[in-house]
Amino acid sequence: MINTAKRLSALALALMLILGSVTLCFAETASNSGYVIDDTAGLFEKDEVELLKTRLENASKQTGWQFIIHTDNSKITVDSLRDFYVESYYEKHKEFSDNAVVLVINSAINRGTYFAMGEAKYALNDGRVNELSIKLKVDMDKKAYYQTAVDFTDRMVGYYNKPTAEAEKREGKLVYVLKHYWWLFAIIAVVAGGATFGITAGKYKYNGKFNTYDLNANSETMLDLKQDMFVTKHTTSRVIQTNSGSSGSSHSSGSGGSRGGDF
Repeated sequence: MINTAKRLSALALALMLILGSVTLCFAETASNSGYVIDDTAGLFEKDEVELLKTRLENASKQTGWQFIIHTDNSKITVDSLRDFYVESYYEKHKEFSDNAVVLVINSAINRGTYFAMGEAKYALNDGRVNELSIKLKVDMDKKAYYQTAVDFTDRMVGYYNKPTAEAEKREGKLVYVLKHYWWLFAIIAVVAGGATFGITAGKYKYNGKFNTYDLNANSETMLDLKQDMFVTKHTTSRVIQTNSGSSGSSHSSGSGGSRGGDF
């Protein structure tokens, strides 16, 4: 009996060490990679997990965001799944990136939610939230959990490749203006060029004819004078310094909240 008890104790201790090492390994993956697959509910097959890893890694490289897939089987009743999981899951993992997109699938209630944090949230607007929620709900109604993760990942990459007007403005106002109003600048350039040509041609078309050339009127450097106005002109310059420092931020407060929807 004593030997049996010792064996059971040793087995339990070994089991605890194994579980502890697995947990540590997951924590390292969560903090150092561009994706996290936290299949707590065990909804994905082994081959599906491997396929998801490749898909999420590629998505992260394209967008610069961290992709987080979390499954849960807790029976919860809340008005907003998004608010619940932002606070109870995302905020609890400080190792998660500030620029992250998160998909949560709850198999116990057959519902889910998704949200984007930091710069990633500007890829979503009201129209895209509605569109994505409808698409993911179709998958969830079929209990196609793997397909839900695939569709979520692919749609978010697609949204990144076709940025919203808000996202473009955040990239830079000059880039936004040039991208959307290049045609207006082209028209202005043509008109200005034509006007300049017309004025110049009209002003100097008689130069050299009928002895009417006026050097003082037509020469900016006034070559008939003893001094060149540009040689004797004094110029000054100054250097404008800018402060390029940046401050850190926490998950929720620094990113200004989340965008997403339930399905």
